[in-house]
Amino acid sequence: MKKIFLFLLAFSTIIHCYSQTSMKYILKGKAKYKRQDYKGAIADFNKAIEIDPFDAVSYYNIGNAKYNLGDYRGAIENFNKAIEIYPKDPDAFDNRGLSKFELKDYGGAIQDFTKAIEIDSDNVVSYYIRGNAKNGILDYQGAIADYSKAIEIDSLFVDAYKSRGLTKYSLDDCQGAIADYSKAIGLNPENSVTYYIRGIVKYKLQEYLEALEDFNMAIKIDPKFAKAYYNRGLTKIALKQKDKGCLDLSKAGKLGLELAYEIMGKYCK
Repeated sequence: MKKIFLFLLAFSTIIHCYSQTSMKYILKGKAKYKRQDYKGAIADFNKAIEIDPFDAVSYYNIGNAKYNLGDYRGAIENFNKAIEIYPKDPDAFDNRGLSKFELKDYGGAIQDFTKAIEIDSDNVVSYYIRGNAKNGILDYQGAIADYSKAIEIDSLFVDAYKSRGLTKYSLDDCQGAIADYSKAIGLNPENSVTYYIRGIVKYKLQEYLEALEDFNMAIKIDPKFAKAYYNRGLTKIALKQKDKGCLDLSKAGKLGLELAYEIMGKYCK
């Protein structure tokens, strides 16, 4: 299953007393972080730590910066230090879990997300990202339970509906998947991928006319969506509209989807 929409929480809300000098470096580091100057931010946060070795927030923010640089092991080391100093911050556990997720340590990630939930049981993001990690170990029922809990807390959480729908699809619960994607579309009708995936599910059910409508919408929103043209082409061929289907396959190929040309060799002779 594809990974969907992980969140990195940028700055912690830990309360700590800072000297004027250390706060100067923290503020500089945050400004650089927001400009995506992650290396510069790390340098400033390290200077703050030199002044105050018990500055959990700076360790936390270094962890975030290293995560964004793809240094997941380095990020974990800094989140470890932040947690050691202040073990009651759910964001530190969540972000350490996200770093472990990127390293495919799904079990370790689940442990961290669970700890974050123990600290803050109403943290919708913790349930959502734990659901993603459970998908990583193919615990689909566990993932659905976590996405459902996230939706219970926040009924407008579009990504939770989408992820739960995709998980249901993995379990061949196509009707359940369609229901979740329909809910996501109702909340955000301008997302081409949501229509596209619902179309895939409907195609699997051989509901070709309904699938065609979804692929049409995906292409209307994103006219360069190669996979949508590809699947619309297959849908048209299934509806005995060979010529129109081959035009869509050709369009998908021109947009860079090489597989479309292979399929044209089969259907468009």
